[in-house]
Amino acid sequence: MAPSTYDEVLISGLQDLYATGRYSDLTLVCGRRSFKVHKAVLHAHSSVFRTMLSGDFAEANQSTIPLPDDSPDSLEVLLYYMYHDEYLKFDTDDYTHNFNANSPRAIVHAYAIADKYDVPGLQLLATYRLAEIVNFESHELHFAISAVRTISECTTESDSTLWDVVVPKVRKQLRWLAGDDSFLKLLREVPELNKKLLQCAAT
Repeated sequence: MAPSTYDEVLISGLQDLYATGRYSDLTLVCGRRSFKVHKAVLHAHSSVFRTMLSGDFAEANQSTIPLPDDSPDSLEVLLYYMYHDEYLKFDTDDYTHNFNANSPRAIVHAYAIADKYDVPGLQLLATYRLAEIVNFESHELHFAISAVRTISECTTESDSTLWDVVVPKVRKQLRWLAGDDSFLKLLREVPELNKKLLQCAAT
């Protein structure tokens, strides 16, 4: 069925541009991967890219911009959001490499890169997605612990958004978690979690 509303037509067109690279005027190079993108799309979504592509910066006149400090997978999630207005689908045919964008750890990385480039819409989607899937029950604990470590490593001290997602879930399972060696190791190695748990208990 053909898109009918203005928004549907716009998103459909953006999806086609991203899938085909048609009319691309910029290539982002990240690790071993290259992404053909459009300056106007980056400008519309990100104040950081908007500044980077302005006339005051060297990148403004370049057709290729290296992003060596970013993860290619996280950048993929960021760009997918810009062109699709949704979080990267796990089963999409457009992405065939071995990457699960919906793992708790990957979602935290998506939040972090959205914060870095000031893309609040993706930050919000990542927060909702993490709240949906992170689980501190025994069969999911490994993934949840990985997410907590990543939150500690990748978010700023002043940003409690993702902590506000995971800490109440930890409290709910704290009785059995207190006897789990991997969780006790996490408490020793991530003091920020201890602090957040105490703050949560005091409220």
